[in-house]
Amino acid sequence: MAPELHRRLRELFEQAILLPEEQQQAFLEAQCKDKPELLATAARLVAAHAESRQFLSRGSNGKRYGRYLVVRELGRGSMAIVYEADDPAIGRKVALKVLRIESLDDAKLQFLKERMFREAQSGGMLSHPGIVTVFDVGQHGDETFIAMELVEGQTLHELLEANSSPDWKKAVAILRQCAAALDYAHQRGVVHRDIKPANIMIDRHDTVKIADFGVAKINAPQLKTVTGFVFGTPAYMSPEQIQMRKLDGRSDQFALAVVAYQMCTGAAPFRADSIASLAHQIVYEEPAPASLVNPRLSKAVDSALRRGLAKDPAQRYRSCAEMAGALDLAMNQAPAAPRRTKPLYWIGAGVAVLLLAGGVIAYRSGMPALHSGASHPPVAATPVAERPAAATSVPAQGSTQPAIPPPAKPEPGDSVQRRKEVYAEAVAARNSGQVQKAATLFEQAARLGEVKAMLDLGEFLAEGDHPDYANARLWFQRAADNGNTSAMVHLGAMYQWAIGVTEDAGRAVYWYNRGVQGHNAQAMYNLGGMYLDGRRMPLDVAKAKELFRGAAALGDVNAKARLAALEHPGK
Repeated sequence: MAPELHRRLRELFEQAILLPEEQQQAFLEAQCKDKPELLATAARLVAAHAESRQFLSRGSNGKRYGRYLVVRELGRGSMAIVYEADDPAIGRKVALKVLRIESLDDAKLQFLKERMFREAQSGGMLSHPGIVTVFDVGQHGDETFIAMELVEGQTLHELLEANSSPDWKKAVAILRQCAAALDYAHQRGVVHRDIKPANIMIDRHDTVKIADFGVAKINAPQLKTVTGFVFGTPAYMSPEQIQMRKLDGRSDQFALAVVAYQMCTGAAPFRADSIASLAHQIVYEEPAPASLVNPRLSKAVDSALRRGLAKDPAQRYRSCAEMAGALDLAMNQAPAAPRRTKPLYWIGAGVAVLLLAGGVIAYRSGMPALHSGASHPPVAATPVAERPAAATSVPAQGSTQPAIPPPAKPEPGDSVQRRKEVYAEAVAARNSGQVQKAATLFEQAARLGEVKAMLDLGEFLAEGDHPDYANARLWFQRAADNGNTSAMVHLGAMYQWAIGVTEDAGRAVYWYNRGVQGHNAQAMYNLGGMYLDGRRMPLDVAKAKELFRGAAALGDVNAKARLAALEHPGK
């Protein structure tokens, strides 16, 4: 066959197979007038193509969208179904995302169609090995579809489901590839807005592909996305995204930092039982340092993640690649020597976030009339002086009833200097990682009457895989009775959140109030939170503000943020 005839035959074939089957013969006849041989050859090719398509369709119920022939379903979500499909025009497999139209009203259907076309538009602007390529978008009857590069592998979500803490070398390779792809998109004015493990694909060769630019924001004068709506997945949203402020690439950097935190620790930094509480955490609360969740991490990792998760975009890294590089360097540093932390502080504050944030947002949304008559902290139950064998004490599983003798009277040779020396030795042992030696010395110093040692010993007993909350509570009480306000906060948290004891709001208020009288910022913050809880005691926003102001004046940044949310609810 002559080259010119061969070229013409190919053109006819490619044009015909894109048409509905009932129109193909008429098209060929119109194009091949007075050329019966060309018509016969083209008709045979089109018939052979139809026969092969029918053969393939026997395993897929013959579903077809435009020219794409469905092979099998890959997955489905609330808005779309994704299929593996054949593109017969060029003989390749594609991932075909088809909008689900069941139970959608016209307005929502139109909105989702626009979102899908925006995904094709934003994805079509980008050509990068780390971004899923968009080939085509179209309509098939009432259904909208988008054809994309088929990635044979798994999502990061699936990888984390199988192994919540992947090998760091693999994790940093994933982060670096994600960062490079996102920086490329940002340089071209595209912000993804929905970075999460489910949208990070990893193929068989460990190459990362970022998918789903369906909520992407295109920062170009001629291209506008819908405003007035919050797009994305709540747990990975940046503060400015939740507050519907102007976005740039640093919003995606925040989401990538959330993913990095999750890969480092096996847990998400922001977790709550409601969208309102989750949103409040992201906007106002700092997550627990990653090294507290995973002790194998260094403090340098905490610093790198803290910057990537900064509430203010201006405080984050200049690019995603810079953040990934900082995390890589930080992960190569050895973890710091074990130090005793304040577990009840973290537990109390963490649980408070889950419960109090809902109260703040409910208040901002216009709750019913609020109680504001109390001028001092109301006590749900008459405060009772703590006793070593208090009826509310619940010894930790496996422990015996606490029986700590009263502090020994100093012998003639003992002195204030002696107990301070023992305490200093305990601190040095703790800082050098000699945990058991430190615990023994803290107890010795505590029995000699060193108040700071009582607090540290209580914290030591409340930590670990098998905490002894009963004895921890008694040492906290000893320290509190000697005026230590941090111990008062620990006791308040134990009773507020039922940590080793029966929940008792009255005792929680009693100990927090004593801490407030001692000018402890954390006691003010926690007690203010109880006024916003509205479940354990009457809701009193005015009193909460008063306590938050006191804590903020003492430098508590969380109190400053909570106060700002209450006083300026629209911002």
